[in-house]
Amino acid sequence: IGVTGVQTCALPILLANRLCGAVDRMDLPAAGQGKVGVSIGLAEWHPGTSKDDWIQKADEALYQAKESGRSQACTFQ
Repeated sequence: IGVTGVQTCALPILLANRLCGAVDRMDLPAAGQGKVGVSIGLAEWHPGTSKDDWIQKADEALYQAKESGRSQACTFQ
């Protein structure tokens, strides 16, 4: 996907939001009732950060995305 004029740090959340929107527009039926949705949690890795801490931050961002509503992407703050 070509994206110009976007700061590198903003690119992952931009792409994650595009993915959420694309899945939402597909109107795929889910098991039971409703439709398939996507929630995405992002965390930037920094040198010295352990794999477990990095995954924990991404997990926290994922739960923030789920609490924010359908088809959301959030970054760890």
